Amino acid sequence: TDISTWTTIHSQKFTTKPLNDECAEAKVLAVNPTKVATLSTTGNTLGATESSLVTNPVCAGNTDDDVWYSFVATSTTHIITISDVKGLTKDMNHVLYSGNNCTALTQMYCSDSDLSVANNLTPGNTYKIRVYTTLSGINQRASFTISVTTPPAITNDECLNAIQTPVNDDLPCVVYASGSLTGASGSAFPNTCIGSADDDVWFSFVANSNIQNISLINVVGTTSDLHYGVYSGDCGNLTSTYCSAPYSLTGITDTFVVGQTYFVRVWSNSGVPQDVTFDLCIGKIVPPITTSTTLYNATQLVEDILLNTKCASVSNVTSSTGVNFGEVNGIGYFNKSLSGFPFKDGVILSCASALTAPGPNIPPTTAETQSWPGDSDLTQIVYEATGATGKTYNATKLEFDFVPVSDKISFNFIFASEEYGTFQCSYSDVFAFILTNTETGETTNLAIVPNTTDPISVTTIRDELYNQSCNSRNETYFDKYYGDKGLNPLGAPINFNGVTVPMIASAVTVPGVKYHIKMAIADYLDQNLDSAIFLEGGSFNIGSVELGESLTGANALCQGGSTTL
Repeated sequence: TDISTWTTIHSQKFTTKPLNDECAEAKVLAVNPTKVATLSTTGNTLGATESSLVTNPVCAGNTDDDVWYSFVATSTTHIITISDVKGLTKDMNHVLYSGNNCTALTQMYCSDSDLSVANNLTPGNTYKIRVYTTLSGINQRASFTISVTTPPAITNDECLNAIQTPVNDDLPCVVYASGSLTGASGSAFPNTCIGSADDDVWFSFVANSNIQNISLINVVGTTSDLHYGVYSGDCGNLTSTYCSAPYSLTGITDTFVVGQTYFVRVWSNSGVPQDVTFDLCIGKIVPPITTSTTLYNATQLVEDILLNTKCASVSNVTSSTGVNFGEVNGIGYFNKSLSGFPFKDGVILSCASALTAPGPNIPPTTAETQSWPGDSDLTQIVYEATGATGKTYNATKLEFDFVPVSDKISFNFIFASEEYGTFQCSYSDVFAFILTNTETGETTNLAIVPNTTDPISVTTIRDELYNQSCNSRNETYFDKYYGDKGLNPLGAPINFNGVTVPMIASAVTVPGVKYHIKMAIADYLDQNLDSAIFLEGGSFNIGSVELGESLTGANALCQGGSTTL
């Protein structure tokens, strides 16, 4: 009969097979119209048995606990996701087949990842998914959630449909173009760069500089190993001009022609379809500052650049730098050129060569020697501020006498250093503006953090964002950092890690009295990781004489006339 009688002494626990243990009983999955999985189905391999269907080619894992699902494609590309895996194992595999007849299925691919991209589907056709745990044995069982989602259609799969990408006027990515590789197919154009361009998409841009920085940013998905190539010409006749480096999402090249259109081809390194979104950023490398050590001598730098007046009473201009000791020249003229540096031009004092000050910010490759000595005044300033007795090296000094015509003098400057980010918590190169009243002998250091008595250095003006080993200090006076967590070093106008904001050095003076000023900078403890002072041209203000009303135009004197000034 169909009725069985069970006699049990003790309670028994039975494990039954899942309803979708065989292909013919595949559970139908609803297809989500977007990438958001609002529709999903739960599953379990507990109690499942191996199906008779032979996987060919053989996929990874053991199919002794496989369960089946099916869906009807609504797009040429769908994403299959297995999530929320729980149980004695979380190592899952799945296989996709085309066809509705379980005796005549065509295997499309195997996946040992919990997410796979199904390409080249035919909308309206039925597809089967076989899910199982990787290892064999009764203990290899898991529950899970499975979903089928639909990514947006790829519109720039071919060069002719390249997405126009806006170009930034600087390195920061203010504008960019968004892209996806999900569902992309390979182009017929040959790939001479690394990786398998079987899922490439295309972009275009008009160069606004001969040096452009190309970056793939905000990469999200199943891989971050992406590559790109840059091409000139048109889609029917492309010439490869640049390939991205392995494992690098950014690159810089100087082969561009301003106003010319270029194409960027992006793909994943893997030969397996990936679910990846990203943004393409085209940055402009702004030229750095320029420097010269021969355009002006020390006297000209003071009179023609720093003061920018012939009326000032300036005398006794002296200087000392590396060239006095068989080393490089740390004194020079700088011009902002086309960069974004705050000062138009001025005088640079550096404990390295002034010629190495222009950006971009790159790691130093050489160091000066200790045969280029330091400065005793700077050594004393370090001692008075910290109690440390270390030596200074590689001092650069510019000194002169002047007679102010007002009761206050001032000038603008920026302090820059390679020690920002690295040694800003421990010690710093040292600089000073030592003003001396030649009648009284009184001296004052004008390079002081505002509202304090602390000499300006990387330890007294710093931002903990760039070195979390110590707290920020007077961070409102810190401006920019070119490096990790800061701005792109390639866009740095000067070759230093960090810079202060433009600052003002000032002092109360006695008009008509001669003063001496010593502007000096030196390495401290060793000759590595240099620093510099940028003095703004024309900013050294010693006052001016008020001559009254203009004697031109309606106020002009007639021949033989006179006036009192």
